[in-house]
Amino acid sequence: MNNLFCGCRQPFQDRYNVVLTSVGPQGPVGPVGRTGATGPTGPQGPIGPTGATGATGPIGPTGFGVVGPTGATGATGATGPVGLTGTTGATGPTGPIGPTGPIGPTGATPTITVAATNTLDPGEDASVTATTVGDNVQLTFNIPQGPTGEPAPAVTQSYLLASSTSGTEVADDGPIIFNTTDESSNITLSAADGTITVADAGLYLVLWTVAVTNGTTPQQIVVSLVNGGQTEPLATSSSGSQVAASTGTATLNGYAVIPVEAGATFQLINTSGAEFTPITGTTTPNRIVFVRIA
Repeated sequence: MNNLFCGCRQPFQDRYNVVLTSVGPQGPVGPVGRTGATGPTGPQGPIGPTGATGATGPIGPTGFGVVGPTGATGATGATGPVGLTGTTGATGPTGPIGPTGPIGPTGATPTITVAATNTLDPGEDASVTATTVGDNVQLTFNIPQGPTGEPAPAVTQSYLLASSTSGTEVADDGPIIFNTTDESSNITLSAADGTITVADAGLYLVLWTVAVTNGTTPQQIVVSLVNGGQTEPLATSSSGSQVAASTGTATLNGYAVIPVEAGATFQLINTSGAEFTPITGTTTPNRIVFVRIA
């Protein structure tokens, strides 16, 4: 027999044997029976969906408190000992030398030209400016004019043009005799020994031409301009090579620029080491010229 259940939550506690014959009308509901024991917990149902987030509540008031006084600074601790110096590490290997780079192109050689030279007033500073135009450099010089100098003192004209008509043999260390004065001013000539005396001090240009024939021994012909009383010649001229004996000839040309004191004397001397003879009557006569140039 099965238990007969009514519409209540629990089945009846007591069991009844019921014989069903026919269904009669439903009788009245009987009284509620006693609550039965709690049955076992059923399985947990699925979690329901999360509800909506509620509104944020108001921020509470800020708390406050009294800040305590700052404590005294503590004493400085003792300095610790210096640590030991570590050993020097080994030197790393030298890296390989990189390859030499290619030689750059040769630069252009500039052309330097003077663009202008400007004269400044006396006392202004001199300057040079350089302007580069491509490979060209142009220089501009600015040079101040010097102050006006004192007038130059008047220079007395002093000159002598003398010639020789003497064919007398000239001994070694003997003077060549210029015995004819062609033109002269403030310079005199002694026809006896060819001594030339200069009256005014100054700077003089001296020129001479001497044509000679050699003596009995082949030799180089040398003549020297000597200041009276001096042993060292002021200037010399030479034939350059030996001149043949007896028939050999040579023409010597010489010059000198010398400072001369007033009253100084000069001679042209044979310094060949042997005698020779001046040649006269040639198209190039023996001559000597003294001209004051300063």
